[in-house]
Amino acid sequence: MSNFLKETAVRDSVLQALALMTNIAPTVWRNAGGSFTGVAGDAITIRVPAYTEADSRTLRNGGVRNRRGLFESSVTVSLDTNLYRDVPLTDPNLTLDILSFNRQVLNPVLAAIARGIEKKVVTDAIEAATYAHQVAFNVNDPYSSIVAARKKLNLSNVPAGNRTLAVGADIAEALLASPQFARADQSGSTGALREGEIGRIAGMPVIESNAIAPNKAYAYHQTAYVLSLQAPAVPDGAPSGFTAVEDGYAIRLVQVMDSNSLNNIVAADVFVGAGPVMDVGSFDENGVWVPSENPDDSSSSEAGEETFVRGVELTLDEESSSS
Repeated sequence: MSNFLKETAVRDSVLQALALMTNIAPTVWRNAGGSFTGVAGDAITIRVPAYTEADSRTLRNGGVRNRRGLFESSVTVSLDTNLYRDVPLTDPNLTLDILSFNRQVLNPVLAAIARGIEKKVVTDAIEAATYAHQVAFNVNDPYSSIVAARKKLNLSNVPAGNRTLAVGADIAEALLASPQFARADQSGSTGALREGEIGRIAGMPVIESNAIAPNKAYAYHQTAYVLSLQAPAVPDGAPSGFTAVEDGYAIRLVQVMDSNSLNNIVAADVFVGAGPVMDVGSFDENGVWVPSENPDDSSSSEAGEETFVRGVELTLDEESSSS
């Protein structure tokens, strides 16, 4: 039995290849694990960084220092999807056709898994969120539309770093056709753009994805959405296989034999869950979001309500697009 999955090069390169094939997944908060022995539908609790305000006291007064704990936000994600791809390899395939296992088998399988991950993030996290902030995207003045979305993130106390603008095809076209975008993208950086990135605007990398509706765009911080990837355990009866986990990505690859046809079966699997991150707090009289330091303390009068503020939804203005 030809055994492709014992190759060290395959084990070492599989997650790197998967990461390079995804556009949206690298921009969200990821949690991964290997040899997961639960079942699809099991819940995973993911922690996102705490928010807190600094205390102050008058210098030299010798006042007592206030001590408060940090309270991370918890997001429960259900692993309700098993993404997989099984490929039978016949004797003629193995003998005559397959010259490069990575190029002809592994890469197409990983590309399929990557597209499934992208769709899951968009459907269950990005599109599923109820946005406190929405902006109309004007094709005649795209830069101002993005700046308006940026302002919404600033008012929500979203950190300036690790922001992303993910766009659908129609909005990507409008941006690329706009001289404003060309001027805004003159960052002076000589670094290569990563896969799917078409430039930068208002301090954010612009990522185009076909998983996003053509008339939509989303400006968000990395912690706005969470993605959990859990690699199922390798079955005891599998002749070969492994789970790989690194940098928020996970996958299981196994190789077995079909006893009826004597074909090799190469199978890739991952359990996937995704969702938006809600915050507890309220907007003040200036429209600034004031988060609750302890989101689990529902007894506090200042706790506020759960609201999605870490992202902004932009929708193509049909009137501007037809003018």
